[in-house]
Amino acid sequence: MMERPPLRQLLDLSPSDFMWHPIWVGCDVTNIGPMIDLTDDELLVLFECFHRVCETGRIAASHHAEVVVIDKIAGQLERGLTEPFDPSYPQSLASARSRVLSAYRQRMGGHGWVEAVPLDQS
Repeated sequence: MMERPPLRQLLDLSPSDFMWHPIWVGCDVTNIGPMIDLTDDELLVLFECFHRVCETGRIAASHHAEVVVIDKIAGQLERGLTEPFDPSYPQSLASARSRVLSAYRQRMGGHGWVEAVPLDQS
């Protein structure tokens, strides 16, 4: 099996080079979705934010830079996705959420932690 390159190396590739990188040999990449472009600093900030969420189960920013990076990702997704502008978006979102959680449950069995996270942490 091929050793996986560092994430930064993959993110620096052009979209076409990324799609044809040897790491994807044997993988189904027909539904890869929009590309997200982040700097090394933004990746580090995002990692810390996500790591903290995973460790504490609390979804909250601890630094304004985290909000900046999340906003940048949201903007890139908004430009790359068509579903949010479709009239059936609420149903599409509900179905996507169900599929994601179902796949997580299947992968984690009874050892998942995400369902213990309190929702609506406003």
